[in-house]
Amino acid sequence: MADDQPAKIKRKKNIPIPVNKLVPNYEKDVLPDFHLPTSYIKLSLNFQTSSSSSAAPVSAPSNASTATSAGEKVEVDLEVEDLAWLREHPRYGEAADPRYQLTPDTFAKMLDLLEKASALINPGVITLAEADEIFSKQIHVVKSPCHKVSTDVYNYWVAKRMALKRPLLRKYWPQTPLNDTNPHLVFRPREKERYKLRKHRKNDMEGLRKLQQLRHDFDRVRHLLDLVRRREKYKRLLVDFLDETRRQQVHDCLQAALPSLPTRQPKVHYQKKHQLESQHVSNCQIPSEDDIKPRKKKKKNKNLHSDQQLPSSLLEVSQPALAFTDVQRVKVPTFLEKPMARPLDLPIYVASYPPSSTELYAAIFQDPPVFRG
Repeated sequence: MADDQPAKIKRKKNIPIPVNKLVPNYEKDVLPDFHLPTSYIKLSLNFQTSSSSSAAPVSAPSNASTATSAGEKVEVDLEVEDLAWLREHPRYGEAADPRYQLTPDTFAKMLDLLEKASALINPGVITLAEADEIFSKQIHVVKSPCHKVSTDVYNYWVAKRMALKRPLLRKYWPQTPLNDTNPHLVFRPREKERYKLRKHRKNDMEGLRKLQQLRHDFDRVRHLLDLVRRREKYKRLLVDFLDETRRQQVHDCLQAALPSLPTRQPKVHYQKKHQLESQHVSNCQIPSEDDIKPRKKKKKNKNLHSDQQLPSSLLEVSQPALAFTDVQRVKVPTFLEKPMARPLDLPIYVASYPPSSTELYAAIFQDPPVFRG
């Protein structure tokens, strides 16, 4: 149903266009005397005053000075007590003689002149004679025996300033010290923040010494961690050796009671280059004399043939030295010698438990074994 309804016609907005007229004397009235300044334009408080004083005739300097002083901004704001004092004053209030009445604007101007004149000598104040001179020059208020308005205003201003213990204008107040705990006093000085994109780095001797000290500390930490790793490794090795010694002692006791019990092959950790010999020992494979004979190979080194002609006693010495432990006291046949029958009259050697730590660590440091995975 909504599609069947006709669309509403949009009405055009009537925007009035101003009528332009040519002014014949425009170029004469508005002279093209604008010069582009070299800096940004700043609005001054006496902008209108300066323009009006420039338009005034030069032959009247007193009028120009009056206009200049009158164009300055009055920064003192009259409070309720100020208006009450002015209204209830017997000489300058509402009930006084109209010739000597003091308007609120003139009263505020007088207080403002006194504050700005005492700005450079804060917390001190100017004298009464100096105040009379300022009033006579700025607002043309002359002191006379019958007209002592300047004296009364000066005394009121000094009493109010002493009661407040500071100037009437906020911009002349002293800076709040850091050790002042009064919460009503603000704008305490603080360090000016400096925004830097990155820290300026200098390649000096102090930085070099710090880096050298840091490198020395890291080297010490790495050395300590390496010592801890070696200590834990040797602890594990000691536990394995003690376990193997205990198992071998149990087996020796059982074999003494049961001679038919097969000989136990202890698990001795060999180095990687001697893994082949360890496999032969663990499988108890005793090779024959034909297997012992060396095969013919290409002559690469003459020392290889000289080693093959050595006796078996020297061959035993040339084998890799194992760690000196109580486990190795058990005679284990190698593939270069035949198993020999042990005489029955010989006593059975039982290894000491636990082994001496001095001998154990001396053997480990001399030729540390490698664990097989």
